[in-house]
Amino acid sequence: MLLTIDEYKRISGGKAKIADLLAMPGIEDIALQTPRLVDLAQTTDLS
Repeated sequence: MLLTIDEYKRISGGKAKIADLLAMPGIEDIALQTPRLVDLAQTTDLS
């Protein structure tokens, strides 16, 4: 059975999967800048 890409996307929900997105050609040239997470850990008084 052969499907067009549009038919496949319609049937499968059309949502991109992260593995497919990361495998795209040229993706290594994109600089991903995420904000640095600070203050994640808090001290706890265990006394």
